[in-house]
Amino acid sequence: MVAAHQNVGQPGLGSVAAELLTVAALPMVLVRDPAPWLQAFAGTRPLRVLLGVDDSAVCDIAMAWLHALGHNLALHVALGAVYYADEAASRYGLAVGNMIDRNIDVETLMARDMVRRFHAPTHASGHPVITVAAHPKLGLGRIGDHLLEIAEREAVDLVVVGTSQKTGLGKLGSVSSAIVTGAQQSVACIPPTAMVPVRVAAPMQRVVVATDGSAFANRAVPYAYGLCAGQAHAEVHLIHVIDSDDQTDQNALRSHLQQLVPTDARAHTQIHILVGDKPADLLATTAARLGADIICIASHGRTGLARALVGSVADQLLRQTRLPVMVLRPSS
Repeated sequence: MVAAHQNVGQPGLGSVAAELLTVAALPMVLVRDPAPWLQAFAGTRPLRVLLGVDDSAVCDIAMAWLHALGHNLALHVALGAVYYADEAASRYGLAVGNMIDRNIDVETLMARDMVRRFHAPTHASGHPVITVAAHPKLGLGRIGDHLLEIAEREAVDLVVVGTSQKTGLGKLGSVSSAIVTGAQQSVACIPPTAMVPVRVAAPMQRVVVATDGSAFANRAVPYAYGLCAGQAHAEVHLIHVIDSDDQTDQNALRSHLQQLVPTDARAHTQIHILVGDKPADLLATTAARLGADIICIASHGRTGLARALVGSVADQLLRQTRLPVMVLRPSS
């Protein structure tokens, strides 16, 4: 933890604080106003924090760091994420609309996903240690500038961002550098090398499993139920994709899929029959829209010419989705 002079409007890339960002192996806090910290540690009010959220691994480390900080003092965490209209709508399989107006459907799904990903810890009594609110923001400029706008609007005391520790000209496009030089608040920068103990295990409450109806692909179904076994309010979404010209009786197909559910399954089951010619795309967007924690799928293990000719849904899915994927492979 170091004191930092405020250089709002200045590049500041040669400052001691900015230089520390490129070499620090531990989380670094730049304190600009100690008063909110003293009040939080005295228990008179929570520390108000903005966490910049993205899909990077270092963001998960920053979340773990805040969980640890919340073990010692009360926090109110604003989760800030900047999205771009076309990319975000495509991720959830929604209509893009235009590029300059907020997409409320996208923001609703983003807010749900951010809160679930942060997974605020609770006391044994069930009361939250950390209160959380999500703030998606449409991107029309630099990500760092948008995060600073959220920080001002939410009157936070601390901005927390992960840093890739870029050097040289790379700093010019760095979100963390923009935050350090532009924020009026204290700033915590979490490097990718930080060893932060994980206090909260990611729950597997909502699992998506896909099958093409073959005997091997159907084996993925019980694995999906096993992933969320013991979780309260667990859901398994069983998905089958048919071609747009397929004349299959969907009622009969739904009945067949229902028979794949383990007899001792406690999770709530929903069956989805999707229609389209790109199963990997449909699985990725549907799983994102459902808020899945993980996707479970079997791979037939084709190699060589067979894979080149027909492709692999599992391979394509791994490229399309940002979610964890469990791939069941055939035995040798």
